[in-house]
Amino acid sequence: MMRCQDKWPGERSERAKELDMLISKEFGTDSITTWLCPMLMRDELSEVSEALIEELVLARQQEVMLISLDALGSVRVSVAGSTVSEWTMADGRFVWHGARAMVKLIASSEIDVRGKRVLEMGCGLGVVGLACAIAGASSVLLSDHDTELLRACERSAWLNDLQQVIATSRLDWDDSTSSSLLQKDFRPFDVILGADIIYDPKHAISVLGVISRFLDEGFASEAILVTGESDKREGITELDKRLGVDSSELAGMSGAMLCGSFGNLKWTLRHLPKNVEGRWQRFYRFGYEHVL
Repeated sequence: MMRCQDKWPGERSERAKELDMLISKEFGTDSITTWLCPMLMRDELSEVSEALIEELVLARQQEVMLISLDALGSVRVSVAGSTVSEWTMADGRFVWHGARAMVKLIASSEIDVRGKRVLEMGCGLGVVGLACAIAGASSVLLSDHDTELLRACERSAWLNDLQQVIATSRLDWDDSTSSSLLQKDFRPFDVILGADIIYDPKHAISVLGVISRFLDEGFASEAILVTGESDKREGITELDKRLGVDSSELAGMSGAMLCGSFGNLKWTLRHLPKNVEGRWQRFYRFGYEHVL
């Protein structure tokens, strides 16, 4: 099948390409483009095609999902199309298993955020941060590289009347010094949270770099990561390598805990129960000895 963007050069091709993408995504089919897009590209219907693009984009911005937060109830979450090309973004529609596991820990107070200042790294849809706000955190800063996702998080905060607790800030893991979250009147965070944010080896290097800097320089007291297993993600293998973790010691041992050092920081690692779709999840905690 010839897709419609192949039939027109220049600006019209770009418009057709956007229509292809939006219609295929919204209606879940490519076949509709064999007749709809060519029809809309006719000169006399060009205004209609532009209006359709605007309406589809607006509809995506207004799309809302209802997400369960376990014992904390549920929240309305605004959906956004990620502007980042990495597959891990999942187009701003998917709540990853690690995020669901972390929400359970927050709801049960195993991760106690009551009265605390929380920073979420790689927040995506912001579900973990929303759970923190509902669980009683004094403030929650949602950070991500993708500004479109951050705008969706801001809408979600308003949808759930949490805008007084939740704020957003862009954070580039490889250049955290440029982040606006480290302002002149900055007050340290009590805890940094990250759920399913390490997939590729470069993610492990970057995340460890941010955590090390923030904790070493007093920007935060501790950090907690919930991740998948190393046999499914190269990034976790890289994380283990850098921390000096022997993954075989964790195999099949629910509740087992390992510990070690990374620079000036201490870390602990244990398995979480198979409480999310039968998947093992890892629980990493970083800090100084008095917080572990």
